[in-house]
Amino acid sequence: MRRVISMVAFLMLATGMNTCLYGQAILIDDFDDMDPALPGWTKVDLSTGQPWGPGVYDPSSGALRIYHSGEELVPPGTPFQTTAMFALWNGSVDPMYSHGYVRAKIRTDKVQNSTSTFMRADLSTATAYDLFGFTKPSAQMPELDGMFIVSKFVNGVETNIWLSGIEYLPGEDWNVELGAVGDQISAKVWKVGELEPTAPQFTMIDDDPIVSGLIAISSDKSSGNTIPARGDATFDDIYFTPVPFAQLTLDIKPSSDPAPINLKSKGVLPVAILSTDQLDATQVDVDTLRFGDPALINAGATPVGPLRGTYEDVDYDGVDDLMLKFSMKSLLDNDVIGRDTVQGYVSGQLVDGTVVSGRDAVVIVPAGQPIPEPSGLVLIFAAALALTIYGRR
Repeated sequence: MRRVISMVAFLMLATGMNTCLYGQAILIDDFDDMDPALPGWTKVDLSTGQPWGPGVYDPSSGALRIYHSGEELVPPGTPFQTTAMFALWNGSVDPMYSHGYVRAKIRTDKVQNSTSTFMRADLSTATAYDLFGFTKPSAQMPELDGMFIVSKFVNGVETNIWLSGIEYLPGEDWNVELGAVGDQISAKVWKVGELEPTAPQFTMIDDDPIVSGLIAISSDKSSGNTIPARGDATFDDIYFTPVPFAQLTLDIKPSSDPAPINLKSKGVLPVAILSTDQLDATQVDVDTLRFGDPALINAGATPVGPLRGTYEDVDYDGVDDLMLKFSMKSLLDNDVIGRDTVQGYVSGQLVDGTVVSGRDAVVIVPAGQPIPEPSGLVLIFAAALALTIYGRR
C-alpha cells in the first residue's frame, strides 16, 4: 500500500513551515518604525518620470501614505501603467501567503482616487485579485461611484467580480479584508469604529483561479478619471491570516466521464473523493462537506451535505477513498443542480482544519430534458427476460 500524506503535512515537510502560524493573524507592517526605507517592501513606482510623479512613500506618521508628488495632476484617460504606485511585500513569496486573508486599514482624502489591496499579484503579467475603494464624483460611472470593488486582473484584462454598493468617500477610515483560499474568493469592508461583519459581504468560487502571487498595496488615480486627479492613499495595520489548503480529486459517479445526472432521479448521487500522494481521503471531515453546482452556489444557492460517507477503494489502487452519497431530492430542493449544470463542486475541511475543494464534470441527460428512470415493472421484466435468454443457452 502506498503512503498517503495530507497536503498540509507535505508543505510542512517541503518548506519547514510552522503549523502554529495557520489560523493566526500575522502582522505584515504597522509602519510604527516610520522607516522611510520601508524594509520588507519592494516599491514599484510607475509614475517616475511623469509630470505628476514621482510617487512618495511616506511612513512618517506611523502609517504609510503613498502619493503623487509632481506639480501636475493626472489628465483624464491616462493609463495606470504611468500612474500607479505599488508596494509589494517581499515575505509573500512564501507559498503559505497564497491562501488566506489579508486585511488593512485604508484612507484617502482625494476624489478620483483608488486605494488597492492585492492578493496573488504578479506585476510582470498584470495579474491579481484586487480589492479597492474608488472615490469618484457622482457624474462619472454612477455604478462605480464612491464604492468598494473586487476585480480580477489576468494579463492586464480586468473583470469586476464584486460591485459592493457600499459607499466609500474621501476622509473616511475603513478596514478591508481580501480572501483567497484555493478557488474561494471573498471580501469584507467595514468603517473603522464600527462592528466587523461576522461573514464576508462577498464570496465567489472562481472557475479559473489565479493560483499564486504576492501581497501588495497600491495608490493611484481612479481608473477612467474624468477630471485631473492624483493618487493619494494611506495604509496601516496590514495583517495576513494564512489558511492551509488542499485540492480534492473528485470522481462523480465513478467510472462515468463525464458523470450523467438524471434530474428525475429519486435516489442518491455518488461522489468519490480519491486518495492521492498529496491527500489522504480518510482524513476528510465528512460533516464539513458540501456539494453543488459552483455557478448556482455563486448565484446564492445553498450547497448540500452528504447523507453518509464510507471508505472503500474506489479506483482499485490499494488505498481507501471516501465514497459520499448525496440525496438528489435535497440537491434539487436547494437548487444546487439544474438543467445547465456542467460541474459538481465539493468543499469542506480535513480533520486538521485544512480547507479542501474540488470539482468534476457532469452532464444532464438528456441535455435540457431529464428522462424518467425505469419503473419497477420495467426492471422486473428486463430481469425476467435476461433469465429466460440465459436459460436457453
